[in-house]
Order: sequence, then structure tokens, then C-alpha cells
Amino acid sequence: MAADAHAYLAIDQGGSATRVAVLDRSGSLRHLARRALQTQRGARGEVTHDARRLIGDLDDALCEAIEAAHALGLPITAAGLSCQRASVVAFDADSLEPLSDVLSWQDTRAADLLVAAQLDADEVLVRTGMYPTAFHGASKLRWLQEAIPARGGGRRMLAPLASFLAARLGGRVCCPATIAQRSLLFDRQAGAWSDLLLAQFGLHRDVLPPVCADVADFGVIERAGARIPLRVVAGDQNLLVAARRLSATQGHLNLGTGAFLLLDAVGGTAPTRIQASLAPGPRLGSGCFVEATVHGAAAALDWLRDRPGMPNSLPWQALNEVRDDDPCFANAVGGIGSPWWIADREPAFSTTPRDAGAALRAVVDSLAALLRVNLDAVAGGAVRPPRLRVSGGLTHQAGLIRRLADTLGVVLQVDDEAELSLRGLWHLLDGRAAASDVAGSEVAPGAHAAWASARYLRWRQFMATWDARCTH
Repeated sequence: MAADAHAYLAIDQGGSATRVAVLDRSGSLRHLARRALQTQRGARGEVTHDARRLIGDLDDALCEAIEAAHALGLPITAAGLSCQRASVVAFDADSLEPLSDVLSWQDTRAADLLVAAQLDADEVLVRTGMYPTAFHGASKLRWLQEAIPARGGGRRMLAPLASFLAARLGGRVCCPATIAQRSLLFDRQAGAWSDLLLAQFGLHRDVLPPVCADVADFGVIERAGARIPLRVVAGDQNLLVAARRLSATQGHLNLGTGAFLLLDAVGGTAPTRIQASLAPGPRLGSGCFVEATVHGAAAALDWLRDRPGMPNSLPWQALNEVRDDDPCFANAVGGIGSPWWIADREPAFSTTPRDAGAALRAVVDSLAALLRVNLDAVAGGAVRPPRLRVSGGLTHQAGLIRRLADTLGVVLQVDDEAELSLRGLWHLLDGRAAASDVAGSEVAPGAHAAWASARYLRWRQFMATWDARCTH
């Protein structure tokens, strides 16, 4: 066996699946174990996952991946965990048994507790880098504090899902900085939980795990006869900047359940109402980048697919058409993210779509328009690059990518790498710098760019009318 013939275990806890990958020293994917994640939704904004089922599926996928690596003759030398950032759970700090379901980042049941905290949004943005919304963890953690008592004298812990999973995997109870930041309770300058914000949410410091760096000693995973050091735990979107370098000439757009626009920060700051996220690394606050968020990307397409009368398969070929009589769409699926931060509205078409194709174009164009709003908003506080690298599950829809390029007015480079969160873990585990030049097809604004700009202006007019109507 060659001296460098070893592998890394990359664990990704997403919103739809648990995945465990075996990546060899060159970064090639040698095995991927996947278990679907079940989601329950309630009438008052509840979005949850069964915590016991989740950890059972994670253990099962881990054992499969470890056994596959053994069969390939690849000893696993280290592991990393990527996780959605604002999902939270209550658990016993001694037994590490869950005391609640996992409350997804999409769960907004505690929005009234956020209002009750009476936060100064601008002050919170400066202190934490985050804009206060119910999608972040703080109000959900407060809800858990009230709803889930400690049991049998045990030490109750309220924490992000990543902290719970890391403890279950390696035994150490702590919270990586990129995860802590998404709680809305982390002072990024002090590198610690904020006493002020804890007090405003009525949360007790002793129920939260201590904060640590994302690259650290998280313990040892003992599964399937193996002992594997857990060396990295980080937020999923944050890991993209560990895999792909941001620059003045190229930003990054990730198209998943939501859409995340990642741009190089100027002086470590972000524009008003746009978030500044921490880069993962071996130190607290290893750097930061601008992160703009659109909640309704694939989530909006799922919403459309579930509407009465829609076909089981969306008519993607309809995106090749441009029509002036298509309706506009207020894409409030999951709430409207930066820079508007509207959480309490229902999605709406300006007029009833004539057919499924018109509905799909309206939804896709709303995604493009929201991204343009954010790209325009960052002009004063971040570098607006002429190119965006694009990744995520929606990149295989060529018509969607063309419409995005036309509306945004930038060149889009579709990244050939399909698993960038896993790739980011590999870079950190192997000590490699983020890549700058990567393979991928390019899509430039085309013949319909002027039409797309005019449609964008019509959409802005519709949104102003929709917003006025909703607030009266």
C-alpha cells in the first residue's frame, strides 16, 4: 500500500438527507452512503426532524462508509462534519440522549419570542454579523428552554444540531464558531456568547455549549471497529469558501433549498441588512465573507410542484420561452431573506398563470430577481465581481442558469464539483488552500438580457404593490 493511500470521512447533515462520503487523498469520492431525512411540518411554522431516527440513520451510514473504506484498502485518518447551521435540539449533556425533536432552521414557531426580545437589528448585525430573523437559532433555543425541562437530574443542553451530532460522534460538547454565529447569540469580535443577547432572549449561559474553532479536536468516532479523529465541524455554506476562493473578480452562488450568494468582503464588513459570515478555520474568526440569502430556491420549486393542477414533473423546457404576459411572483416561500427580511407573508402571483410553464417561469424569474436585489445591495460593502461560480442541485437546469445570467448581468461558471460542502471538509482535513481555478461551463448574459432587465423592473413594481397591500 502506498504511504499516502489513506482516506477522509466527510459527513454532511443536510435538510433532506444524511450523507457520509469516503474521500481519498486526492479528493476523489470513493463511496457515498446516503439516508433520507424525514421532515414533519405543522400549521404554526413547525418544521422538525425526529432526533433519534436522525442519529440512528447517521450511525448506519457511518458504518456503511467505514466498511466500504476498509474493503477499498483505505484507512481513514480523520473525519469532518458539515451541518445546517440554525437547526437546534435539546439533549442531556451527560448521556447525550435527545430531549426534543430537531427544530429545523426553517422552523419559525418562536417568531413571537424574537419580537419580544426587542432587538436593535443594526446593533445585532454589527455584533454578530447576522440580521435577526426567526430562522436563526436564538428564538428557537428560548422556546426549547421553556418547553423542554431537564429530566432525572440530568444537565440539559440547548444547542445547534451540529453540537449535538459532534458530541454523539466524538464525545466533546462544544459549538464551532461558524455554527455559533447562526444562533444570533455569538459576539464575533469577542469570540464568545454575548451576555447582552443572552439576556435579551432570557437564555442561561450554562445550557449552551462552549464555543470553539471549526478545526479542532472534537474527539474520536468509534464505529465499525475503527477509531477516527473528528477534526472539523462547520456550517455547510461556510465550507464553500474552504473549497472555492472568493476574489474581487469572482464570487460564488450556491443553489440549493435556498440560494446563497457569497462575495469577498471589504474590511470584514457587509452592507446594511446583508450578513457577514465567518470562514471556517483553526482560529475563532478565521476571516469573513459577505453572504446574501434567498430562501426560496429549490424550496420555491417544491412549493410550485405541490400546487393543485401542477404536473408531477415541472416543464423545464418552458424556461426557453420569454413572454411579456407572464405573471410576476412574490417569492415568500420560507420568507424573504436579505436585504428585506420579511417572514410573515404568503407567496403570491400577480395574476393567475395560464399554465404550468408560465408558473415555472414566474417562480424562476423571482429567484433571479431576488438575487439581483442582493447583488445590487452589496455594491457599497463588498466587491461586486463580474463573474459568479455556481454550484448546487439546480445547476443541471440549463434554462434556469440562462435566465439567472440574463437577469444578473454577470457571467456564470457552473462548477463541475457536485459536492462542495464535502469538498470543503476535504480541503480543511488535508490542509489545502481553497481552489481558485476550477473546471466548469460558462454562461454569459445572452440575447434576452435586455428583456430580462425590463422584466426585473416590472417585478420590482409588483413587489412594491404587493408589500403595500400586505401591510394594510
